[in-house]
Amino acid sequence: FRRRYPQIKLSLHDVLADEVAALVREERADFGLSVEPQGADDLDFQPIVSDHNVVICPLGHPLLALDRVPWRALMDHPFIGIHRQSSSRQEIDRVMADIGGSLDLQCEAGQLATVGRMVAAGLGISVLPSLSLRLISPVGLDHRVLVSPCLPRRLGILYRRRAPLSAAASALRDMLQEAARSEAPSTLKAEPEP
Repeated sequence: FRRRYPQIKLSLHDVLADEVAALVREERADFGLSVEPQGADDLDFQPIVSDHNVVICPLGHPLLALDRVPWRALMDHPFIGIHRQSSSRQEIDRVMADIGGSLDLQCEAGQLATVGRMVAAGLGISVLPSLSLRLISPVGLDHRVLVSPCLPRRLGILYRRRAPLSAAASALRDMLQEAARSEAPSTLKAEPEP
């Protein structure tokens, strides 16, 4: 985007999903990249990629003997949680409530890299969106797809309803959509089979 439009300055706010919606709603951001917000009648959501949750485990962990791990199996192992305000953690908590289970929460961390290092050190297992695996070191870790239930995680562009984007914001949105389409066959649209 900078090469194509060097005169346009971008401001990126790296925040949690609730904050993304607030920035868009309060017109402090032209649009946001996030999960679909719940009960946001004033916002539109256009999905661009689909992701899924995986369990990450230290090498040699018994769950790695399975090709796919049922959510219920997580209850039997110490768990390292991501911060409760993250959309990922909220989804994990919803799934566990839906299946009538609870996690053996050992501790929480605010950064994905910290969660990954704690799991690699053998302090527990965790659940992360598969796209976030790019953000943690794979050293000492492996992962498996979570099933029963299989939950796709849609990520997309969040807009204010009935508020047209500026030409610059539209150009950036178009480039993001194109990037998602070009990566879809290999990484971004890969969903687990039920």
